[in-house]
Amino acid sequence: VSQSRYRGAQGFSASGIGFRVKLIQKTQLSSTATKALQSINARLKNATNSNLKIDLAIAKDSNKLFVELLPTTIMENAQFWSNFYDPKVVLPAAIALPGDSDWLNEQFAKHSYSLPRWRYDQIKNQNNTQVMIFDADENPTTNSVLYFVIGKDNSQQPAVAKSTISHEYVHVIQIGLTGARNGRIPCWSTEGSAVFYGNALSVSKLGNPEVEYAELRKNWLAMLNLKKALSGKSETELLDLLRKSESDFRVCAEPLKFGYSAGSLMTEILISEHGHEKFVQWWINSKNNDWRKEFAALFGMEVDSFYMNIAIPYILNDAQNL
Repeated sequence: VSQSRYRGAQGFSASGIGFRVKLIQKTQLSSTATKALQSINARLKNATNSNLKIDLAIAKDSNKLFVELLPTTIMENAQFWSNFYDPKVVLPAAIALPGDSDWLNEQFAKHSYSLPRWRYDQIKNQNNTQVMIFDADENPTTNSVLYFVIGKDNSQQPAVAKSTISHEYVHVIQIGLTGARNGRIPCWSTEGSAVFYGNALSVSKLGNPEVEYAELRKNWLAMLNLKKALSGKSETELLDLLRKSESDFRVCAEPLKFGYSAGSLMTEILISEHGHEKFVQWWINSKNNDWRKEFAALFGMEVDSFYMNIAIPYILNDAQNL
């Protein structure tokens, strides 16, 4: 396990994103996880061409794996999502090196975008190859921008890199469908669904996607310290954490990362039971309406009931296998 870290949407960071996926024998997917993955694969078989145009800027000496994988991975993702969101405007994207704040702003200037000051400073002070900063952000003229800041020699497994790229493209979709980067849907869905879709889509073309997904999923949940977040918590305390993961970035993202870990499992449950299309429809319906009301209307239960009766037992059971 390397000591690299990943910083994403709300400052999420975690030790070990640079891990090399270790194939552990006999990792089994639950029937729920298997059904969710099958829903994604069914959509992939019916994916159509996308109109997406990418304006990709690549800094000199950028990470070769990301340079190789990013264009094709984004286009594969665009095809998967095209029945819901097929942008008619260009998507500005960039692969940069630590410290490249000014270079990024120069590349994005023609699209009337500049990094928020906090992000500019974060990248500017990124002075080693152990920190990676990836994000998608709102931009009025293009809906979104997408950037990946990673050291030239930062080593990644292709499946992990593809998962990361796909994760960030989910945020492009969320912005396109809800009109905002954050706030229209709960943070656990914003980030947890990006983990789920990132993993599911990154293994879709491999020889045995269920086995590969099981291993990638297990490594992500371990990396996100799900067991530590659950340790010593009663079901009442877990309910409180799930409620907080809706909007409190300290719970959803750094330091607890519960929205990423538990959120990916809740996404899995909802897609397994209701399908990919209905899950995404929930996002669309939440653009101009309270997401809680839309959750109850589409999924047939109040969100607290979902947490207590379905999500918490599933999360606790899954954590036993980490």
